Amino acid sequence: MPDIRVVKRTLTLGALVFIMFFTVSGGAYGLEDVVGSSGAGMAILLIVLTPIFWSLPTALMVAELATAMPVEGGFYFWVKRALGPFWGFQEGWWSWLTTWVDMAIYPVLFVDYSATYFKVFQTNGLARWLLGMTVIWFFTYLNIRGAKVIGD
Repeated sequence: MPDIRVVKRTLTLGALVFIMFFTVSGGAYGLEDVVGSSGAGMAILLIVLTPIFWSLPTALMVAELATAMPVEGGFYFWVKRALGPFWGFQEGWWSWLTTWVDMAIYPVLFVDYSATYFKVFQTNGLARWLLGMTVIWFFTYLNIRGAKVIGD
């Protein structure tokens, strides 16, 4: 059985709440089309019901497991402990792939929203590309600096 270490907490509650919000939802970007395509009532229903049926069970499960096994590694460690190293690796791999796909959306959305306000990003492909790369490298730098910087 592996040694279990206690994790030193360096984030404040507010910083942790905002990191969790942006990790899970990335903000409200992309919801504009939902209202136009399904109507305001259905959009509000979707926005209210999705967290209840999708996020709440996940949050309760994570809270339970994090309390029972307060170690670094989260899902990877919990799956590895319950189902063995093969499935622990699978969970880590799938989470990593999901993050790659999910994180690719946000620079593109940022550039698209910027094109609404700055005409240069509507027609100039190089300017769009440079803005996207700037966003990626800026947040990469912040992530390299550590969770405390991101939380602050």
